[in-house]
Amino acid sequence: MKRLVLSCLVAGAVLLATIAGLERARHQWDLTAESSLSLSATTKSVVGSVGRKVQITAFLDRNLPGRAESAALLERYRRLNRRISYRLRDPSNATGLAQRLGVDPVFGGVALQSGSRVERAPTVTEQDVTAGLARIVRGTTATVCFASGHGEADRNATTAAGYSRAAAVLTSNGYKVQTVDLLSATVIPPVCRVMVLAAPTAPLGTAASAALSAFLVGDGRALVTADPESTVDLSPLTRPWGVGFERGIAVEGDADHHLPGDPLSIVVSSYSTANPIAHRLAPTVFPGAEALVADDAPARGRTVSVIARTTKVAYLEKDPAAFHFDPGVDTGGPLDLVVATDQSRTDQGHVHRTRIVVAAEGDWASNAFIDLAGNSRLLVQSLDWLTLDEDLVTVSANIPALRPLPLTDRRRSYALFMAVAIIPLFLLLVFASTWAVRRGR
Repeated sequence: MKRLVLSCLVAGAVLLATIAGLERARHQWDLTAESSLSLSATTKSVVGSVGRKVQITAFLDRNLPGRAESAALLERYRRLNRRISYRLRDPSNATGLAQRLGVDPVFGGVALQSGSRVERAPTVTEQDVTAGLARIVRGTTATVCFASGHGEADRNATTAAGYSRAAAVLTSNGYKVQTVDLLSATVIPPVCRVMVLAAPTAPLGTAASAALSAFLVGDGRALVTADPESTVDLSPLTRPWGVGFERGIAVEGDADHHLPGDPLSIVVSSYSTANPIAHRLAPTVFPGAEALVADDAPARGRTVSVIARTTKVAYLEKDPAAFHFDPGVDTGGPLDLVVATDQSRTDQGHVHRTRIVVAAEGDWASNAFIDLAGNSRLLVQSLDWLTLDEDLVTVSANIPALRPLPLTDRRRSYALFMAVAIIPLFLLLVFASTWAVRRGR
């Protein structure tokens, strides 16, 4: 009997030790000064609210330098909530899977799937992944409202100037799309997460301007595009948010940055901003654009990002009949073509935020050009940035502080002395001590 009790006690102790070992294996200790290997408090709150299985599929090129870091980040989500799983796929070897999940098989991205619901994110970053998880938890789909009533591009029109392809692209990426007639509506419906004002050709009028301005002031989001052939000036609507329009027609002087034989159809192939809209964005085409003027003056809580611009040899032609650069009249390049502004403020711990993306022309998203190069991705990534939830835009990874170590001559000499003298001497002492102990036995 005593042996049986003793055996049970031993077996129980072994079992407890095994469980404790597994728990220790699952737990990681982050000893970095800024907890840079841990998820932020906001992310932990969102992940803790995930109550059903979510599979994260990250489409990353096998040779991508940051692939290992992305896997480590997703592993932190899995450790925090076992309902979350992840997998990494090479887009070139998983084209069918990428298409089924609505991810671009060329540029990759992230798909978060829970049952039949799929949310997408452009990058494997804490901010994007957490935002996708929050949308799954909340079960809501953002509604994009196209303005009508003032000669705007029609989201239902299948003509070259229509926006039916743009609406289809947004629908396939998980957005709801509807139209709001600003001639009859004096208030933007609450269901509208983003308003799209697509190149109006008639003046907005007092009522429509007031409705759009009130929408933006009330934490609204908008995509505004202009029609350079129209006399409508949209600057009064966008200037309070740090960007205005400059009339004229943009002419690209670099043959490598416009369509063959057409210096008015500008091709933007490089982007110098950290804004997520431009992340891994392919070249974009802007046919017949005017120019934007971004406000350089600092404003509290405002961030202005130039997404797309021309080269330095471009210019804004003020007299379309002339088409030659006149330094006294025309504006020299580079010219801003797409600008994104973010205006935020905090009120009693709650973040209020207005976001607006402004484009110097609207044909880039029309049926004639939406499928060219990266134009459709520009549209989707602009809407992804615009619809990011207010309480998630503050999510930021715990980034380690930069601690540079300048290698002065003294430090180089010290490092050399340690490498060729102290460390070898220490190893020799260890080996000699080990030899002496064994010889004494």
